[in-house]
Amino acid sequence: MSSVTFKLVVTYDDLCTLSRRFVTRPGGGPAIAMCAVLDAAERAEEMGNATAKAAAIHAYVMQVNAAVISRSLTPARAAILKKLAAAL
Repeated sequence: MSSVTFKLVVTYDDLCTLSRRFVTRPGGGPAIAMCAVLDAAERAEEMGNATAKAAAIHAYVMQVNAAVISRSLTPARAAILKKLAAAL
């Protein structure tokens, strides 16, 4: 028996791109907001502000949840986005 190991590296830009692709609403309004908070999280990380980063990631997750409620995002896709956000 053999095995294969993969290491997934999540970046803010990649998660933003995936958010845009997953959101089904024309114009991508929810994805624009999601990307804005991901940008804030990245800036906070660059400045070494773990509290601000955590708050921004939490805001992203809340926006993902809101997108599910508004049917702009499927629950399955939301679960993927939240799991990836946790890896940031």
